[in-house]
Amino acid sequence: MKTKYTFSFAFTMLLIFANSITISQIVLPNEQGQNVQLYNKSYALIIGEVNYNNGWPALRGVQKDIDAVRQSLEKQGFIVFTVIDADHKQIDGTYRDFINKYGMDPENRLIFYFAGHGHTIKTSYGEEMGYIVPVDAANPNVDKASFLSRAMTMQQIEVYAKQIQAKHALFLFDACFSGSIFAITRAIPENISYRTAKPVRQFISSGSAEETVPDESVFRQQLVTGLDGEADVNRDGFITGTELGEFLTEKVINYSRNNQHPQYGKIRNPHLDKGDFVFLSTNTQKVTPAQGGEQDIASRGMADRSNPVQDIPKKSELPWQDEYQDMQSIFAKVALRTSGGYFICADGGGGGNILADRESVGGWEIFYVIPVGDHKIALKTQKGKYVSVADNIETIKANKDSIGTTEIFDIVDLDDNKIALKGANGKYITAINGGEHEVSANRDKILEWEVFEMLKLRRAWLKSFNGYFISAINGGGEKILVNAGKTEKFENFEFVKVNKNKVALKTFNGNYISIDKGMANAGGRGIGSNEIFEYIELENNKFALKATNGKYMTAVGGGGFGLKADADQIGDWQKFELIPDTPRK
Repeated sequence: MKTKYTFSFAFTMLLIFANSITISQIVLPNEQGQNVQLYNKSYALIIGEVNYNNGWPALRGVQKDIDAVRQSLEKQGFIVFTVIDADHKQIDGTYRDFINKYGMDPENRLIFYFAGHGHTIKTSYGEEMGYIVPVDAANPNVDKASFLSRAMTMQQIEVYAKQIQAKHALFLFDACFSGSIFAITRAIPENISYRTAKPVRQFISSGSAEETVPDESVFRQQLVTGLDGEADVNRDGFITGTELGEFLTEKVINYSRNNQHPQYGKIRNPHLDKGDFVFLSTNTQKVTPAQGGEQDIASRGMADRSNPVQDIPKKSELPWQDEYQDMQSIFAKVALRTSGGYFICADGGGGGNILADRESVGGWEIFYVIPVGDHKIALKTQKGKYVSVADNIETIKANKDSIGTTEIFDIVDLDDNKIALKGANGKYITAINGGEHEVSANRDKILEWEVFEMLKLRRAWLKSFNGYFISAINGGGEKILVNAGKTEKFENFEFVKVNKNKVALKTFNGNYISIDKGMANAGGRGIGSNEIFEYIELENNKFALKATNGKYMTAVGGGGFGLKADADQIGDWQKFELIPDTPRK
């Protein structure tokens, strides 16, 4: 059982009792392709607040949580320091001492874990301020002034983050708050590469404003599970901070029954948001990028067709079943662009040859990605025909009604949304000269003409029953109206996948559509419960949205007015037509 330290000797005692762990070596390629050790030493600071004494309920489960997190981090090679029941002075002093002692070596990595209460206060000017709550902070509903004098703002955490000289620092908060200092995203994890080693400050919290952390922490349970290897979805031997954030978001929302919505992201600083924290996965054999043929075409020069890409699939952006399988009217749609800038086309929308000669995307240039196995897909056209390559015929056609062996393609993930496709005849798909010809399957290696950019068509305009479009005033941050007569940038929304049947809608300026007292606005700065909608696919390219209050989204009057979440069933005013935003050459 941990004991409660007084700060006068707490940090000294922590140094004595810290476990000396053999550091796990993480090796990544640098910009010259040489393998280098990513970190020198690894340190973690855990602060657990159990016995609150000024109006907040005690959190008895925190002791168990921090013990489990400590053990998990020690398995990862961290030297771990633990502080229990720190008051406001002790939290500040512990952060400062830890950073000054271990955060000045650029080759170290640091983790900060806080388990306790969090709180959000909305300022008079409309901004939300997030706080972590020490054991001696007052309940703000009883004594707000005392609370403010002792609670620690996220802005102070930002100061600590910037003082750190270590290349990578990860802040984990098993506490719920909003108004954070980091750019909240549902980012797609990038491939491990030399860019991973660039400096970064990453943050993950277990929930947003108005949510509470249960005494039996789902966040802690899933954090430990993730670090044990479950967050390493593609089994490449690495778990990045972004992967961990995505894993925790999905799992905690699911296992908390939608009561908690973790938030994660990177600091809003251009010097500290390029890299990614890296753990070793403990349940799979590590494969270094150098062993996996990680050098991409861009690093060798795409115009040089003498240097083939290794035929080894790289890390996919998300598991195929999660990325494409559900809500296919949005998330399965892609366009394929050749190295010459032309789009792949199913002539006639299906039934004929596959061409690489289009300068913009219409119905014939849209394909549905159908996952059929590990790094295997089928491609379906708008008319429901499947792209096929016969065993002994090089020409590719879209002429099959179902998926068989000849309709399955191996997909090779490359950098920057680039892919290559291998047909059933064992040959790679090629667009000769980068486009303007038929597409064939006759190449043994991946060179310039065999590389295609996969464009995910997830931006759209949303049209109401009487023809008006949903609009975010000034691109977001203000009202949502259904009064636009044409499709421009403020009427353009990106669908962000939350789970199998739920989405968030991102505005032009990066805010999210949010529901407040039944009314829609574009003030959501991240994805919390108010920004999540159930997506219901309807006929004729139409859909409906159900908010977390259980009501369907309504274009008042069928359009021309506001947007509400107030309907008990789907009628004409609750139906919206999806008008995809398609790219051009």
